[in-house]
Amino acid sequence: MYRYIIVFIALLFVSCKEEEQKKSHKQVLQTYELPVPVDTKTKTIELQTRQTFKVDDVYASNEFKGARLNGFKKQNDRLLAKITPEITPINNSPWYAFKIWSDQDKTQDVFLKYEHGTHRYAPKISTDFKSWSALDTTKVTVIDSVTVKLQLDLKKVPTFVAAQPVQNSDMINAWMKAKAELPNVNMVKIGESTGGETIHRLEIGNNPNNPTICIVGRQHPPEVTGWFAQKAFVDFLLEGYDLNDLFLKEFNVIIYPLLNPDGVNEGHWRTGLGGVDLNRDWAFYYQKETKQIAESIVEYANTYQSQIVLGIDFHSTYYDVFYENHDPSFDLIIPNFKTEWIDAIKKSMPYEKFKVSEIEMGKPISMDWFSRQFGAAGVTYEIGDDTTHEKIKLKAKNAGIAMMELLMKWKRMTKQEK
Repeated sequence: MYRYIIVFIALLFVSCKEEEQKKSHKQVLQTYELPVPVDTKTKTIELQTRQTFKVDDVYASNEFKGARLNGFKKQNDRLLAKITPEITPINNSPWYAFKIWSDQDKTQDVFLKYEHGTHRYAPKISTDFKSWSALDTTKVTVIDSVTVKLQLDLKKVPTFVAAQPVQNSDMINAWMKAKAELPNVNMVKIGESTGGETIHRLEIGNNPNNPTICIVGRQHPPEVTGWFAQKAFVDFLLEGYDLNDLFLKEFNVIIYPLLNPDGVNEGHWRTGLGGVDLNRDWAFYYQKETKQIAESIVEYANTYQSQIVLGIDFHSTYYDVFYENHDPSFDLIIPNFKTEWIDAIKKSMPYEKFKVSEIEMGKPISMDWFSRQFGAAGVTYEIGDDTTHEKIKLKAKNAGIAMMELLMKWKRMTKQEK
């Protein structure tokens, strides 16, 4: 009898010890005093007024999610479409998006007029809000850095004109819902934005103790090609090839495709409703969106007893580039992963040109946050403003294959070491 009691007490002690060890390994969201601090406390922004403008027999409207049109008037016989940012100073990513139509079919010159920014994005047009094409270059005349003439063929049915194909929260959430129909994929609400938009996480796997890859995107509203790259990357991971299936048995993947739904829907150039660049808020999390997502990633790691080993943040810029920091203070789980991954992608696509650059160390950006918080490799994956859909998909496929092969190799090696 006493022997059974002693065995029971011993088992209870071991169980309590294991539970203590589990608790001691729990992640806690950290804050950071950094060498390059950024003030990310909420600032006052100027919201556009949602309305339909009328000048003679021409109408222009910003009454849809993702629109940006701050004024529409005739001046010196010119129709001017005024485009201003939500706050200044601001990054030069002058987003515009509006629909325009006329009482009669006609060709009409419309002048984009920027304030606090210069022309960057070649205009795209659509008649159904789904299929987009570049406006013929013969119909685009750059007058100066802040004035661009567009020659538009107007009809009674509206034509949408935008800096990039509009991809608002409704469209991205629809993509997430479609992915959540697949086996082993879940869509989870993790919170709400400042403006009341639901923020979701897409989960692939959820196998306890499996390492996790975290993918985030759309911190900056105009960076639509970065969203297309993120979408293509996740689509490829779920395509069902043998390598993909093996990988998804060994690793979990969590995706936050839309960190800044308010900024996207409001047509902001850079910020959320708090007037802050969310990709500078990864130290004190003053913005609601950043805090909820950071807490959500930490919560996931604790719930599934999972190491976050890689964080990928998708963006857009003028050209294709990977940002790779080599901060020696980062104690990384997979120390050489970023270098090996980028080298593998370059080898798979020797005919393609894309840069590898380093960002100034010590900034409160998501890429570094993954390394500071979890010891994960952090990569900023940027796609050029004008990179075609075909190249985006090809690069996503090659990047996905290289990532999976390297991570599977690392996991085999760690198993052997044990």
